[in-house]
Amino acid sequence: MFCLSHDMKMRLLYAAVLLLLLLVVILVCLLTVITILFTIKDSSDDQTVPLKLPITHTETMERLPKVIQPIWYRLTLEVRIHDPPMRTTNGSIAMEFKCNNATDKIYLNYKNMSFGKIIMKAINLKSAPKVTNYELLSDVIIIELSQKLKLNGFYVIELYFKGVVNVLQYNGLYISSYKNENNTLVEFATTQMQPVSARAVFPCIDDPAFKAHFTIALIHRQNYTAISNMEVEEVVEERPNWMRSTFKKSVKMSTYLIAFVISDLVQINTTVDNLLFRAWADPLQIYAAQYAIDTAPKLVKFYENMFNISFPLNKIDMVAIEKFSGGAMENWGLITFREVALLVDYEANYRTQEMKACMVISHEIAHQWFGNLVSPEWWNDLWLNEGFASFIEYAGMDFVEPSWSIWDYFLLNEFFQVLLPDSLMNSHAVLTDEKLGVYQITSLFDKITYSKSASIIYMLRDLIGNITFKNGLIYYLNKYKYSSATSNNLWDALQWALKNNSNFGKNAPPVTDFMNNWIKLVGYPVVNVFTDFKNSSITFSQKHFLAGAWQEALNQYWHVSIQIQISDAEPSEKYWFFDNNLTIPLKKLDSSKDWILANPNSMLLYRVNYDLQNWRNIIKAIESDINKFSINDRAVLLDNSFSLAQAGYVTYEVPLKLSQIALLNKEIITWGVFRSKVKSILNLIYDRSEHASFTEYVKKITQKAFMDLSWEVPKTLSGEMRQEIIARMACIDLEIADCIDKSLRMFQKWKENNTYFISHSLKKTVFCTSVMHDNSVYEYFYNMLVNNTLNKDHLYLKALFCTRNPVQIRVLISKFLADDEGFPINLLQEVFQELSENPIGKSLLWYTFSSSFEKINAHFHDVTFVIPILVEAATSGLHDIAELRLIEDFMRVHNDSIGNGKSAFAQAIEIIENKIFWRQKVYPNFVKSLKMVS
Repeated sequence: MFCLSHDMKMRLLYAAVLLLLLLVVILVCLLTVITILFTIKDSSDDQTVPLKLPITHTETMERLPKVIQPIWYRLTLEVRIHDPPMRTTNGSIAMEFKCNNATDKIYLNYKNMSFGKIIMKAINLKSAPKVTNYELLSDVIIIELSQKLKLNGFYVIELYFKGVVNVLQYNGLYISSYKNENNTLVEFATTQMQPVSARAVFPCIDDPAFKAHFTIALIHRQNYTAISNMEVEEVVEERPNWMRSTFKKSVKMSTYLIAFVISDLVQINTTVDNLLFRAWADPLQIYAAQYAIDTAPKLVKFYENMFNISFPLNKIDMVAIEKFSGGAMENWGLITFREVALLVDYEANYRTQEMKACMVISHEIAHQWFGNLVSPEWWNDLWLNEGFASFIEYAGMDFVEPSWSIWDYFLLNEFFQVLLPDSLMNSHAVLTDEKLGVYQITSLFDKITYSKSASIIYMLRDLIGNITFKNGLIYYLNKYKYSSATSNNLWDALQWALKNNSNFGKNAPPVTDFMNNWIKLVGYPVVNVFTDFKNSSITFSQKHFLAGAWQEALNQYWHVSIQIQISDAEPSEKYWFFDNNLTIPLKKLDSSKDWILANPNSMLLYRVNYDLQNWRNIIKAIESDINKFSINDRAVLLDNSFSLAQAGYVTYEVPLKLSQIALLNKEIITWGVFRSKVKSILNLIYDRSEHASFTEYVKKITQKAFMDLSWEVPKTLSGEMRQEIIARMACIDLEIADCIDKSLRMFQKWKENNTYFISHSLKKTVFCTSVMHDNSVYEYFYNMLVNNTLNKDHLYLKALFCTRNPVQIRVLISKFLADDEGFPINLLQEVFQELSENPIGKSLLWYTFSSSFEKINAHFHDVTFVIPILVEAATSGLHDIAELRLIEDFMRVHNDSIGNGKSAFAQAIEIIENKIFWRQKVYPNFVKSLKMVS
């Protein structure tokens, strides 16, 4: 048996004592750390109070109780973006607030963060209550106090927290990147707080009505620059290789407008009237930011004059970001853009690109007043932000470039764009329920909120006059600046401006009644205009318009203003009616030639249907002299007639005959309407025998416009847009042989010599047509993307999706879903939209979406716009009952996870039901009418 010596026993005993002492030290340290982490210091008596472990629940709270009003946030945030796989933040927030209701609980929003110390301090009182514990709901922290706060007392609450940088979705604080000159990926941090993602960056009351001042300090790597809403106050070394950038105290603003970017992007700048403008982009693209620098100062000056309120900050930063879910975000003083929405390559000589950039810049700068200076009380009034910016952006663009005649495009871009989705039973009102849940908000960022709201505002301005409208806006913005407002606050301001102005018309309702009627009802009416030629009178009636003829309309009525023109006479006065019919006597009419046109050269948000005799007389009048009717009138007549025929109000004789004559002047607006309607019909009859005969009918109309088309670089914006739309119809939609040959020859010259210039308005058509008809062109563009050839406007990508080879399409989709090099998943919405234009790609989209939904949803679940866009594209090729059942089954399985896609799915189902009905019931009339006009 082995025996220990005395000396060895003493050594072991000594070692055991040391080990025991070490364990005691470790235990004391652990207890000290736990005590530090779960204690609160009360500034009044400098004592610590141990915290119980926090209580955690999974339920949420939609809006926080209005028990406190934040005054000033002081945020310090250290951002670690170069520590994958976990990118983290470490921060503190000191929120000064006023107590509005005596309470022993403080409610703040948070998301995906953990908490350390929480400290209460009193400002105008001797002591503050102690924090006893806190409770965590899914996105609310409830801080429990030892006693109630004093009513009207002022306090500061400090929270220390740890958070995460989002590496999957483009909201909150997230990672974007660019490729440098060495083709190396460079990452940087940026933010997207709207609508409710500020809570994912710092604890706050994340509600637009709770405005406060902000002082922000960012701790970041030394080789990066930090920018935020306000100008920087100081930059100091925090520790070796780390800097602290502190920004000046902000004006009062909502949390969703907070923004910062930490990057090594570069900038160009200019100063106009003591206001600094900077545009930021990666070093390889900064040259393309010059247009933004030239344009933004003009827009700010225009809006300052229009609203009679100076821009309140000292600088505006505009940042081009590749990974971005929307087009841009209006953060006060720091506007962030998707790259393609901000950057303009002057070398491409592309006016349409300038127009698109100007539109987005104008929209976001308009928000600096509508949205930032005056914010909505809650997100159900989101339209006050987006509707006004979508309308007023055109005024800004018209000021920057009057030669564009940009108001003509309002009809095409906004008015017509919303009439289809708003003719669905599953549309929604502009003004939604005040009880709108936090995670329903993202579903409101749609065509109704943007385009319908803008069209209603256009209609209101048209009715009350521009001067009255402008005076009302000035009154509204001045009254509610640095605060929040509701729809009724705006109507009161406009009613004040209207006063005794008779321009609104006889028997007009008050502005509040008129506008609330339009923003609270779902959809819009069709106004039936019946001409009694025998008794020389005209009768107006209205009905809720639905695209599906099988559906029963809602029993609701709108305040309708209508004006008529009888043949060549001057327009009448404005007439108003509501729920009853209105009959007006007229002078004697000749039923063989007299025609009646409603709302000449105006845009009122409803459809107008005439009796068949009047439709025929209108067609005769246009045929005899096309210039008797304005461009807008002909576009509205064309759009109305096709939509009314689809819904069963008129026969297809009317739109098909109108198409033969209304397009002769080749204006972009009428051709835009025509192409949209033609594509819709071709989609409906894709498997029917009349597909070929209708294609030939459209070719006859298009052929002349194509033969007159110049392939040289257009000299005007309208020339570019006309060239683009007619070329796409001829080459891609209708596959006219001469157009295909011309495109293939132009592509070959460009491929052989990249200095060979193709106008940008033709490039997409030339590239797409070449891919459709030559597989080697597909391989050429595919290799360019794999090799990361710089092509920021994505023309190469869009060309690839013109292939009619299903195997190639599946390979492309799989690469984007895998986020492969050169095929980033953040472009998935563009991928789906391009494929929805491709008859082969369209048929594959639903399977792709449904089979990859978990991955898609993980990436885009809480991101505005994306899921609805994907749903609309993925279901665009579905037509029959079996396919309808697929969607319904999918919704049953994924009902709890489709988030802001629910309304998009409901609309998709309704659209397919409309298609089924049309193919069964309306199709015979279409066939009969087509034979009549062919």
